[in-house]
Amino acid sequence: MSTAWPEVLGALVSGTDLTPDQAAWAMEQVLSGAATPAQVSGFAIGLRSKGETATEVAALAEVMLAHA
Repeated sequence: MSTAWPEVLGALVSGTDLTPDQAAWAMEQVLSGAATPAQVSGFAIGLRSKGETATEVAALAEVMLAHA
C-alpha cells in the first residue's frame, strides 16, 4: 500500500482516523527528515484538531521507538 501526504492530511482534515499504517508512515517521514516543515506542521495540527486515537498513538510510538 502506498501512502502520501495528501491522503494522510486529507483524512485528518475530514476528521477520519488514520490507519496504523498511515500513522506509522507519517511518523517515519517526520523522523527520517523526508517531511517538509509544512507537512510536519499540517500533520501535528491535523492530528491534534481531530483528536488522537489510541491506535494512532501506538503506531506513532512504535516508529519513535524504532528510531530511538
